[in-house]
Amino acid sequence: GCGVPVGAFVLGEKAARGSLKPGDHGTTYGGNPFVCAAVSKVFDLYEEEHILEHVLRVGDYLTGRLNELVQKYEFLKERRGKGMIQGLEVTGRPEPCAGKRPGSHDSGEQCASFCSASGHHRGRCGLYA
Repeated sequence: GCGVPVGAFVLGEKAARGSLKPGDHGTTYGGNPFVCAAVSKVFDLYEEEHILEHVLRVGDYLTGRLNELVQKYEFLKERRGKGMIQGLEVTGRPEPCAGKRPGSHDSGEQCASFCSASGHHRGRCGLYA
């Protein structure tokens, strides 16, 4: 809804057939003319700007680059996810991080610096961030 609160879900005809009957699904933010116009405009923009095609192209690129990293670094176990929501499972520590106390500020800073210097983004979250 581009900032307009709206709730919706979409079912294909096969899934929808027999799935819901009147009264099965309710919504606080669905169905009024204002939000329907906003959603319609968002769908138009996605189509006009080729958003889905772009996301698919960039997602494929991200998949390839993350797979390359997994092959290159022993401390990376695998790539997980799909499209633009992907990440890497880290099973060890990169060399600059080895020997640091897990969870220490120094450990997190060195790992973040290593990743940044290597041209990779590292979100700082989890037990040993």
